[in-house]
Amino acid sequence: LSSGRNGVVVAHSDITARKLSEQAVRDSEARYRGLVEQSLAGIYIIQGDYFRYVNPGFAAIFGYPTADDLIDRIPLCDLVCPEDRAMVTEHIRRRLDGEIEDIHYTFQGLRRDGSAIDVEVHGRAFEYQGMPAVIGLILDISARKAAEDQLRASELRFHDIVNASAD
Repeated sequence: LSSGRNGVVVAHSDITARKLSEQAVRDSEARYRGLVEQSLAGIYIIQGDYFRYVNPGFAAIFGYPTADDLIDRIPLCDLVCPEDRAMVTEHIRRRLDGEIEDIHYTFQGLRRDGSAIDVEVHGRAFEYQGMPAVIGLILDISARKAAEDQLRASELRFHDIVNASAD
């Protein structure tokens, strides 16, 4: 503070450091958003029975045009084949109850068109907006599973040929 003529008080401070700090936060957020929004992997936040966040990669894996088509609209179980719903629900419950911190597993998902896909999930419990939630990453492993199945079938055929030729 300094006094000027005629009794006027003038306050001044250097806000350069604050401005630089704010710009650094904006730059960091832009890098983070770019990474998450452009990821080919699906990234999600589950709270209760709904997705509170999904990235565009998640929407694409399940055949939805945009992430907004899923967020707070489609129940989690609608994206899981009926035979895997109990397992997926149990894995989520165990993370939310603190029995396990993180988990990695596979299940069959349901795309928007009703077709099944093989997915691999990596998830962890955390707090989101003051409530327990699960954050995770999901990958479409359908092509990998198909290649593994083809390899097993080929190995079986080879084994059968070797056994038949020995006779």
